[in-house]
Amino acid sequence: MKSLQRKWSLEQQALFLLKLSELLDHGYTLSQAMEFLRFQIPQKLGEDIDRCLKQLKNGVSLHDTFESLAFHRDILGYLYFAERHGDLTFALKEGAWMLQRKLASMEKMKKVVQYPLMLFSFLFIIFFVLATVLLPQFQTLYSSMGTEMSLPLALLINFVGAFPYGCVFSFLFLTISFVVYRVYMQKMPPYKRMGYLLKIPGIKKIVPMFNSYFFSTHISNLLNGGLSVNDCLSLFERQRHYPFFQVEAAFLKEQLVSGAALEQIMFKRKYYDAQLANVIAHGQSNGDLAKELGNHSQFILERLEQLVFKWLNIMQPLLFSLIGLLVLAMYLSIMLPMLKMMSTV
Repeated sequence: MKSLQRKWSLEQQALFLLKLSELLDHGYTLSQAMEFLRFQIPQKLGEDIDRCLKQLKNGVSLHDTFESLAFHRDILGYLYFAERHGDLTFALKEGAWMLQRKLASMEKMKKVVQYPLMLFSFLFIIFFVLATVLLPQFQTLYSSMGTEMSLPLALLINFVGAFPYGCVFSFLFLTISFVVYRVYMQKMPPYKRMGYLLKIPGIKKIVPMFNSYFFSTHISNLLNGGLSVNDCLSLFERQRHYPFFQVEAAFLKEQLVSGAALEQIMFKRKYYDAQLANVIAHGQSNGDLAKELGNHSQFILERLEQLVFKWLNIMQPLLFSLIGLLVLAMYLSIMLPMLKMMSTV
């Protein structure tokens, strides 16, 4: 389905979905809830809701209507599974909470790096002025006096002079590398792409946790809707928002047909956290796999949040330490040549 040009912000998506789920909990039908919210949102977004209501009346699924608005793929994934023997209200609420958690983490990240980045930008300007105005005058003065700078002082002045140009070069290099990487990754087969992500320091611990969270949440919801594990994997195979889980579901189904137990298969898969296989085994032995997978997904989410906060707490002191070292280098690059010339007078 062709997407509308206007794109809702993540904040607007999360708030709309949360309000929609609350109205459904209060007994509204889907159309009634959307019509009610139509008057609570800005006019331009209300026009999108009007289009969605027309699509719903024509038999288009809620998943497809939100896809036409370019909603976040996590939302679309939740809706895809919920509309196929899942809980729609749960999907809307969980999708909204997922977006809100992402937004909260992004906001905390901004607060952590905002002030250091502002200081770093200010230092960049000062370094650039030093490199283009003050340091060349020092070098000219040393040459006119016939005095040679000591090796440490020369290295320090060269570092300060090269710093702003090095920053510009590094920024351009990282930008080009990121663009090339994204283009290359999009063309890469899902398994190979996931394998590369598992090799990246810092990310390789998060990827298995996210995969386990996604798998546990949706399998739990679908099992609660009355589907078998094989039916759940068939739905995973047909969805198109997460290519990795398309091919992974096909592999898991093949292994199950060959007689392997699900927990044994998951234990050998490096794409998930180590606890997932144990949770599946325990849930099947208790006869309540859906409940145990649902609880496990919440535990994973808490661990992911703790990991993000841990990195944020490490990042800020490191940024301030780097800025402190740059300030010290800048101060020494000014004061040492002056002290050196004063001692030779």
